[in-house]
Amino acid sequence: MSQLAQRAPRNKVVAIANKLARMAWAVLSSGKEYRHQPLQPAAA
Repeated sequence: MSQLAQRAPRNKVVAIANKLARMAWAVLSSGKEYRHQPLQPAAA
């Protein structure tokens, strides 16, 4: 995470960590398996 902290603003690093923590909590509390949904391609 230190490499990310060097490249990105602190608030963005905290936001990413928060998102990952919420995803982990949702998976652990639901008891279901995590299903990755691929990103939609950007419109050109």
